[in-house]
Amino acid sequence: MKCGIWVINLADPLRPPREVVTFEVTNDINAFEEYLRNGIFEAAGFEAYCIQELRGLVDLFREKKGTWTGIAMNEWLQENPQLLAQLPSDLKSQEFNLEVSERLRQLSIALKRNR
Repeated sequence: MKCGIWVINLADPLRPPREVVTFEVTNDINAFEEYLRNGIFEAAGFEAYCIQELRGLVDLFREKKGTWTGIAMNEWLQENPQLLAQLPSDLKSQEFNLEVSERLRQLSIALKRNR
């Protein structure tokens, strides 16, 4: 490859026809993509259109904040494993040994009484 362009000898009689066709189709698709990006989409304001649509989706999402909060809360309460896997570690529920916690509480009470 040179500068992102494939270079092969198409006249090579040992080159399989399938590889030659694949090469030509790939290059045609790449050329078409460049034409669409630089010739059509830019001239038609396609990027600006996509940005406008994305902003509209963000605004719609923000307007329905209460709905999304309710959905997230329901999934949290149902302990949806896909949701819980996405949470940062500081928000994940921590399991504590209740017996140790209770003994520490009792020790705290006993120390306060002896003062």
